[in-house]
Amino acid sequence: MSKIRVSGLVAESIVDGPGIRYVVFAQGCVHNCKGCHNPATHALDGGHLVEVDDIVSEIKKKCRYKYDDTKAYLKEINQTNIDNCDN
Repeated sequence: MSKIRVSGLVAESIVDGPGIRYVVFAQGCVHNCKGCHNPATHALDGGHLVEVDDIVSEIKKKCRYKYDDTKAYLKEINQTNIDNCDN
């Protein structure tokens, strides 16, 4: 099982791209960009660890995708940029 450190998950965002998106905010950044919109995500030990498979399961439920193969599913998400997630 793979884990990712996240600062938050938003199941239905309308501000992070066209359409309704499932957004995963990754935790940990060392860039400290001037004017950063998410400074709370900078701490490398902040947020919480989440199983990648759990996130994928939630996205599948939300977007009504039906894939048995997680790798194929993630490839499809990457290619479509989740533009079809409009429920």
